[in-house]
Amino acid sequence: MVQRLNSVMEKEGYLLPDWIETMRAESAGFVAAGHDTTNTTLCGGIKFIADDQAVQQRLFESIQSFHTAASSEGRLPTHSDICEANIPYLDAVIEEMLRLAHTATSQDRECKEDTVILDHVIPKGTTVIVPNRGPSFTEPGYEIEERLRSPCSRKAATDFGSRVWDSQEMGKSSRIVGLYEMRRVMMNIMVLQGRPCPSALDFAVASDESWHTWK
Repeated sequence: MVQRLNSVMEKEGYLLPDWIETMRAESAGFVAAGHDTTNTTLCGGIKFIADDQAVQQRLFESIQSFHTAASSEGRLPTHSDICEANIPYLDAVIEEMLRLAHTATSQDRECKEDTVILDHVIPKGTTVIVPNRGPSFTEPGYEIEERLRSPCSRKAATDFGSRVWDSQEMGKSSRIVGLYEMRRVMMNIMVLQGRPCPSALDFAVASDESWHTWK
């Protein structure tokens, strides 16, 4: 899209607008962030599960207890099985995978004016990199003096009464993101325990009725 706009404007003799570089950068970000995200997150999440045998065993038992028919028949869970499944521990594991094993490691933005963040001067034109992972993801975050925070940050703490994330609220927005695909993969792994499946294409040839219901 950006390339077409460039070509047309150059052909017509127009000067490229100032925002074209911003558009190019955003487009590149979408391409990078949208490439193989489900696969990358699943691989990273499975690595975390492999590191914790207790979680792996509990997840296996939770999925097995719900999909007894699929397990005994040596088949993959069907589309209906996946959509109707109510396995809280599986959802909790997926939310942790989305939180800890996401694809994008950071975001960057150019500072448009001189500013101060936590007592650090950020000159105009500086590229500020914001990591998507940090100490507070796996352990308590750093203590920051209130006087260093911005007025809006201090107001937010007053309005909400706490700076600590509520564990019941974390991950709610990510419940939808990639949930179906991740559920399907995790169920297949845990139900079949690595055994070959004679009906591996069951999901791909799901009935039109179930597909339209899902859509």
